[in-house]
Amino acid sequence: MSFADVLYRGPVDLTLTYGEAGGLGREAQRPGADLVLSRRTKDRPLAVLLPKALYLDVLKGPSRARLTLPDGRVFTGRVTERTGNGEYFELVEDGECVQSTD
Repeated sequence: MSFADVLYRGPVDLTLTYGEAGGLGREAQRPGADLVLSRRTKDRPLAVLLPKALYLDVLKGPSRARLTLPDGRVFTGRVTERTGNGEYFELVEDGECVQSTD
C-alpha cells in the first residue's frame, strides 16, 4: 500500500456548510470542482486537496462538507485539519460512503 492511496481525482460536486447544518448555517456549493481525494487507511479521515480557486472557501472555516462524485458516491462529514493557506482539509465521515440514488 502506498503512503496515500488516491481514491479519486477529477470533478466533484462540493457543498461546504458554515455553522450548523439543518438550516442554521449557510452553504457554498461548488459544482464540478476539480479535487483530489485520498486516504491512508480505511479508518483515517478523507484528505481533500482543492484547486487554488477554492482556497478562500476553506479559509472561511466550513464545519461540514458533502462531496458527490460523478459515479454516485457521496462523502459527508465534519471538516477538520484545514491548512493555513486553504489548499487542503480532512473530512471525518459521518458513516460509510454511500451510493447516491439520485
